[in-house]
Amino acid sequence: MHKIIVCLILFIYRLIVNAQLIKVSERENIIKSESKDHRCVLDQKSKLIWEVKLSDKGLQDENSSYIWFDV
Repeated sequence: MHKIIVCLILFIYRLIVNAQLIKVSERENIIKSESKDHRCVLDQKSKLIWEVKLSDKGLQDENSSYIWFDV
């Protein structure tokens, strides 16, 4: 399990280092890079969208996590 986590961290690091990141609002609009009020980040290179965790309750709560497979 530890090896999987390390590999995942390295993979994400590699994506971020080569990333072309764009901030996205809650209404799915591209916003200025200086803006602090964004809900997601789009990586133009990999075409992945990263969720921004928030301190308030809701779908993007920093204490919640979701997986894409059955455990």
